[in-house]
Amino acid sequence: MSTIAIRHAELAARFAAIAEGVTDWDALTPVPEWRARDVVTHLVTWLPGFLGGSAWRWKR
Repeated sequence: MSTIAIRHAELAARFAAIAEGVTDWDALTPVPEWRARDVVTHLVTWLPGFLGGSAWRWKR
């Protein structure tokens, strides 16, 4: 596994652990219009598309 993949797996595990500990999904966030559930939804729906998109097609 590449260094990038290992780092991603580590961060994903940390994010999952934090998300599993959330007890109030309607908790306020620094963005007044968003709640905790909105932040998590954004991250789990946006990031996979970003990783699978053109951002990773740069020459290496």
